Amino acid sequence: MASKKSLYPKILRRTELSFKRQTRQKVFYPRYDSVHEWTKEYSTEEFCNKWLTTDKMPIFYKLINEFLLLIKFGEYRNEVYYYKMVKEIIAYYNRVRDKSKTTSITEEDIRNGLIENITSLYTQLELFSLAKTVTEDVDIVLYHGIDKHSILYKKLSDLQEKAIFELPIFMSTSFTHDIACQFTRDSNKIIRITINKADLSKFKYVYLGNTLVIGADNFRSENEFLLNIFTKLECIKISEDEEITYKIPLVEGGSRENTDYFTIIDMKFIGYSKFTPEVLADNLNKLSTAYFNMVEAQQAQQAQQAQGAIEEQIKDPMVMAGKTNKRKYKTNKRKIPIKNLSIKYKFKKQKILTKSRKLYKKGIYTSKNLKTKN
Repeated sequence: MASKKSLYPKILRRTELSFKRQTRQKVFYPRYDSVHEWTKEYSTEEFCNKWLTTDKMPIFYKLINEFLLLIKFGEYRNEVYYYKMVKEIIAYYNRVRDKSKTTSITEEDIRNGLIENITSLYTQLELFSLAKTVTEDVDIVLYHGIDKHSILYKKLSDLQEKAIFELPIFMSTSFTHDIACQFTRDSNKIIRITINKADLSKFKYVYLGNTLVIGADNFRSENEFLLNIFTKLECIKISEDEEITYKIPLVEGGSRENTDYFTIIDMKFIGYSKFTPEVLADNLNKLSTAYFNMVEAQQAQQAQQAQGAIEEQIKDPMVMAGKTNKRKYKTNKRKIPIKNLSIKYKFKKQKILTKSRKLYKKGIYTSKNLKTKN
């Protein structure tokens, strides 16, 4: 009997993207390749090797967006992902670099490189053609699958109708809902963004797909549109349990259909940020400095508290040994018969008993000690 695993065909999760095109139409410009780097998946080794080869930090969408979300919201989840990537990059880069030619890198170097890449990407996306010059005079609808644990989803879910939201990241979207459905990671949460045909004259046609021939049936390609950071979106409505049938491409070819229910956050394109690249870089530097200074202050405080605890333990060797001077259980006080005794004898016996109690509590009580003390 065939195993359960073999009954299901392998799913093609991510489109293989080519970096070579035979022809380019007017939406592309000479520096298009650097923007297209946004679609590149890097391993730690690939990222560092390219950095060492070109002497410039590559544009890596995961690292950039984790950094942007971290300095904006300070979420623990983003902190974990960001520091994990940074730690791996620093360790590999400094291990394989040519020490005679290349200096080692630090966390600060990575932060500075990220701000430089974000500013450059923001500037280059502004150079793309307007949608009205390259597409039909119809509405454009874009989709973005989102993780339910994302801080971005939490912020969008709290929006009221007609509220304006500025994207704190560069957002990858797709022309086809099939891709977004596949990228929800079982959260079944989708952002649906409409660019009305009246707004095509101000919407940048930042299409990063392999071909300009796109359509609802082109489900095997990601058909990626990249929205610039600080793109303004208006909340239209949030719908739950919307039924969507979508296609999932298979590795061996063909596809299978799947129908599921999704939560849809409907947004409408309003416009872009008016920041100059210089103002953007300055704002990013301020946010980054404020956040990482706060982190360093917290780490210093924790280190100080830990040092104080160690010093307290050193003062009390019983604590250092994992012991305590305090008895776990209280002992009952012994009483001596004092009836028919003289006042002098009563006082002497009470004094002896008091001393014995003190010695007993210290754990050094013996009859010899008692006699010596007396």
